[in-house]
Amino acid sequence: MVKLVEYVQAMDKILNPPNLPVGTGTGPVADTGTDDSPRNFTVQKSTVLKKNVNGFPVLPDPIPSDGWKKTTWDSLFTDYLGQQYHLACGGIKKHIPYKQISENQQDFIDKKYLPRKTMFRPPRNITLDEMKIIFDHFLQSQRSNGPENTFKFKSIKLKGNTVPANYRNILNASETRPISSPVSTTPPEPGRGPDPIRSVPGPAAAGPDTNPSVPPSSDPTAYTTPPPATNPRKTRPKPRPINKKKT
Repeated sequence: MVKLVEYVQAMDKILNPPNLPVGTGTGPVADTGTDDSPRNFTVQKSTVLKKNVNGFPVLPDPIPSDGWKKTTWDSLFTDYLGQQYHLACGGIKKHIPYKQISENQQDFIDKKYLPRKTMFRPPRNITLDEMKIIFDHFLQSQRSNGPENTFKFKSIKLKGNTVPANYRNILNASETRPISSPVSTTPPEPGRGPDPIRSVPGPAAAGPDTNPSVPPSSDPTAYTTPPPATNPRKTRPKPRPINKKKT
């Protein structure tokens, strides 16, 4: 709580400095504090991670961490691990469930991807020295194994269940390879070439007095064409009107 109060007070002093002159936007604005000594405030920008051809994030080597504060390291940690989790989910999710992973770390992360005795947890709970050790481990792995094998999640959380990770290689040829038609694997007989293509006769044209759906019959009483369907409502004779004679 003390650190939080100090942080809020420092940010309030940066954003609302006393006697702040109007700047032109061409350079840093001088802050004239209570001691009338000009000070310049600069905001550190987080490093934008590049990606290789397979979509895996690539750490800059070496990491330009001169003058970095803990918040900049936290931002890099969140960005790098968030992209890795996004790939592990097959592009579905990017938010890392830190609590679930920390409770069963061996089910989600292979021990070779983290330094020894390192517990996976939110970056705000990782000390600055431990953060530097983690990224030093990442860089050594990236140099030896490449960005694809620097870090990987073994499992992910999906709809409350722990399921295997679904890393997908965007350059995997098996995903874009066309499906070929089935080919017979029976070898031809010796001295015989492949069977010629045989034409299959099509159905004979139906004449005016034949029905192709009914096979021919030798019975002379059989219909050559099926009898028309009758509707009892339509063929029932109409009753004759009764003429009543006048009496």
